[in-house]
Amino acid sequence: MVDGQLMTANILLINFKDMEKIYIGMDLHKSTSSFCVMDKEGSILREQRIPTTVTEVTKFIKSFGNGLNISLALEPVSQWYVFADLLEELGVDVHLAHPRKLKAIATSFSKTDKLDSRIIADHLRTNHLPEAYHSPKEVRCWKEIVRSRSALVKLRTETKNRVHAVLFKNGLTSPITSLFTKRGFAWLKSLEIEEHFRLSIQKYISVINHLSLEIKEMEKTIQAKVMETKEMKILKSIPGIGNILSATIMAEIGEIKRFKDPKQLQSYAGIVPWVHNSGESKWNGRITKIGSSWLRFAVIEAVVGMARTRTSSDLKDYFLRIKKAKNYQTATVATARKLLAIIWSVLKNERMFEARYLAI
Repeated sequence: MVDGQLMTANILLINFKDMEKIYIGMDLHKSTSSFCVMDKEGSILREQRIPTTVTEVTKFIKSFGNGLNISLALEPVSQWYVFADLLEELGVDVHLAHPRKLKAIATSFSKTDKLDSRIIADHLRTNHLPEAYHSPKEVRCWKEIVRSRSALVKLRTETKNRVHAVLFKNGLTSPITSLFTKRGFAWLKSLEIEEHFRLSIQKYISVINHLSLEIKEMEKTIQAKVMETKEMKILKSIPGIGNILSATIMAEIGEIKRFKDPKQLQSYAGIVPWVHNSGESKWNGRITKIGSSWLRFAVIEAVVGMARTRTSSDLKDYFLRIKKAKNYQTATVATARKLLAIIWSVLKNERMFEARYLAI
């Protein structure tokens, strides 16, 4: 028996097959996870901690008998994909608890794994569980692919920065604007610097070239898996959004129908301002940055890319008007917010982008 496993003789005598429904709170952790099992009235039927493995979780669920009506809730931590899918395959009704909202509810309680699973189970049975989006497998596949590509791009950028650091240590400045090109690499290799610096640059160039090849392969995978969907074609009709950004945006949004209006989508991206109320005064602060940082990055990247191009568009004109009246940062955030409203509208209506959507 695992240390901390809680089970009494009375609980063992319960005939779960005779019960209509049970509610389980699962506090998922890397090594061991805590479970709290309740009936509809809130009586605790079992509390148990088991190793977090597919075998042990399967054994735990099957201990309640086949055909039992089970609802289970867990927080979407790093391993939730595999266990949510497993539980659904076992016939369990799976819910995802919203971590931030659940934490706000539970602030008055002491923090323990045992208590966390109780709180989750209790809120699930009373239908008061703040839920997070339970994305389908297909959407999770998109998300994993585009995030993996982004991780590779980040690694490549970090390696490029190390090259710049070597140049800085030697008091050198590149005469070539695009340093990480064939011409730039030739210049780096021609530098007359000490051997250990030369070796570092050679290795960094090798890593950069290898990562570039891997990134291209990932982009081919993205192209094959998601680019031909109807949603991708609609998103790519919007100025500033290309293949990779459309895949990133769609992967983060999932199903557009889960957002009832553009404001919900903007809030999900964390690109709405904090609202401060004091007496009769009300003012807006900085953007919340609460929600999907990947979606927020994607729409801001789209705006920045659009602003840099020479191609004219109504959306770019909108950006330039705000930039002239305010500043670059304000214009970027405001246009990103407008872009999310447009994204919501075109996906909801299943229509290609038109200038009239700027009036949203």
